[in-house]
Amino acid sequence: MSAEAPIRVLFLRSPSRAPFAAAWAGGLRHARGIEAWQHPAWPEAARAKLAKLPNAEAAWEVLQERLIRDPAEVRRKLESGFFNVVMLSDEDGNLFRASRGGAVGWLRSRFRRGPDLERELGMALPELAARWPLAVVDLADAPFLTPAGQRQLEACTAYFKRELPFDRLFLYYQQRPAPWRKRRQELLSVVAKVRGIPLGIEDDRYAALRAQRAARQEIDVLMVGSPTNSMRLAGLEHLRAWASQRPARVEIHDSLPYSDYCRRMARSRVTISIAGGGWDCFRHYEAVSLGSVPLMNRPTVDAVRWHDLPEELFFDNTFRDFGARLDALLADARLRRDCLSKLEGMVEAHALHSRMAEYAVRTALAGGSGAS
Repeated sequence: MSAEAPIRVLFLRSPSRAPFAAAWAGGLRHARGIEAWQHPAWPEAARAKLAKLPNAEAAWEVLQERLIRDPAEVRRKLESGFFNVVMLSDEDGNLFRASRGGAVGWLRSRFRRGPDLERELGMALPELAARWPLAVVDLADAPFLTPAGQRQLEACTAYFKRELPFDRLFLYYQQRPAPWRKRRQELLSVVAKVRGIPLGIEDDRYAALRAQRAARQEIDVLMVGSPTNSMRLAGLEHLRAWASQRPARVEIHDSLPYSDYCRRMARSRVTISIAGGGWDCFRHYEAVSLGSVPLMNRPTVDAVRWHDLPEELFFDNTFRDFGARLDALLADARLRRDCLSKLEGMVEAHALHSRMAEYAVRTALAGGSGAS
C-alpha cells in the first residue's frame, strides 16, 4: 500500500445501538485517508431506532453508503486483501453468534433471525481477528464488559470504549472469571488492548452548531433537563441556592424543544453540564459548539482527553467549590475565552467522530500500539 493510497475499512455493525453506529459510519466518511465499506444490510424496521435523532433520515442514509449486501462479496474482498482493517460494532454479540459457544451459541445460530457472519463468512471472530487487524468499538455506556464484549476484547487487535474505569480490570468485575485472583494477572495483557474514546460529536453537527453561536450572551447560567439522578438533583439545588444570593440571570428548564435549547445555550455564558447515564454527555459538546462554557462535575471515570483541560471547568463532586467555580467564570471574560479555546482545541483534535475513527483505524493498523 502506497503512502497515498487510502486505508480501506470494513465496518461490521449490528443495529443494537443504531444511533451510535450511524455516528461512527459518519465519522469514517469524514475521516482523512480512510474509505469505509459497511456490512451487513439492516432491515427497514431498524430505521425506527434512529427516530429520536434530529437528523434521522440523514443518519439512515449514512448507513447505506458503500453498503455490501452480499456476504460472499465481503469474503471475496477480505480474501483478496482489499481491506486493510476490520472494524466491529456489535454490543450484543449477535453478528458472530456461534462464537458465544455452548448451547446458547448453538441455539442463537439456529433460531435467531438476522445475519450470522460466522456462518456467512465461513470464519469465527477469533479467526477474523487473527487474519486482519480488528478494531472493536464498544458503544455502551456501562463501565464494564458484557460477556460478548469480553470475547471481542480477547480476540481483537485494539478495543475502543468510553466510560472506562481507571482500573481496567474493573471491566471484568461484573463477570469475574474464576479463580479471580489468578485470572487478574492473565488479564493484564488483555486489558492493555483497551483504548479510551470520548462520546464525541459528529463533524456535521459540530459545524452546524458553531454556525448558531450568538454575538451576545445575556444569560449568565443555563441549566436544562429534569434531574434524572442524585448528582443532577444536587446540582439543581446548589444552583438555586447560589442564584438566590446573586443578581445573575439564571435560567432553569426541565425541557425545551431542541432548537430553543440551542438558541438559549448559545446566549449563555455558562452551561451546567452534570453526568447523566454516564459521565460523558452530549451537553458537554453542544455547549462547546455553541460557544457556552460547560461547568461539569469532576469525571468519575477515565474520561480520556478531558483530564488535561483547565481546572476551572470542573467542580468537585461534593459541590464544595460549585459556587466559587461559577463566580470565577462569570467574573472573568478572558478566563471563559481561554477555557472555550482549549475545549475547542480538544474537540477538534480528538472528539470529532472523524478524528475518533482515524485514531481507531490507525491504532489497529499499527497492531494496537499507541497511547490510550
